[in-house]
Amino acid sequence: MVHPYSQDLRERALNLIINGTSITHVSRLLNISRPTLHQWRYRYLTTGSIVALGQCTSSSNI
Repeated sequence: MVHPYSQDLRERALNLIINGTSITHVSRLLNISRPTLHQWRYRYLTTGSIVALGQCTSSSNI
């Protein structure tokens, strides 16, 4: 079964990316695939949300 990444980890990863750290470096640092980080970044830029899909909580912003 696939377990979603924690909200805290998503926030840390996106903060690093938004502040200029390369996706490749964040991927290696936090052991998250590059496609996943690209997906999170795209979702954040288009919706402002960093909440995992399928969660019933309100949107969270960085």
